Amino acid sequence: IATKVTGDPDVPEGEISFEANLHPLRMLDGPDETKESHFLEPIVLGDTAAAKWGTRQLPRYKGKGQVASSKWLDGQLVIVGEDKFGFVWTDIGAQTFF
Repeated sequence: IATKVTGDPDVPEGEISFEANLHPLRMLDGPDETKESHFLEPIVLGDTAAAKWGTRQLPRYKGKGQVASSKWLDGQLVIVGEDKFGFVWTDIGAQTFF
């Protein structure tokens, strides 16, 4: 869960900006249901990007991000190395990196 430190018109300070479950498996609601993964196929980088980021693949996880007054949209948390990550609001193509 990522909480806004500074607010903006879409998501006020202190509110949840986005969330993603990095645990590889979770149980679904019913006892007869199988496990589902939050892990998505990694983003495979080309040679130039792999050299820049020091890795060939970027792990990513399903999530939801808040926009415009508490509206939640599907998104993806992308891990970009040990000290960087980003969140992509897939429905609108917006992204932010940390």
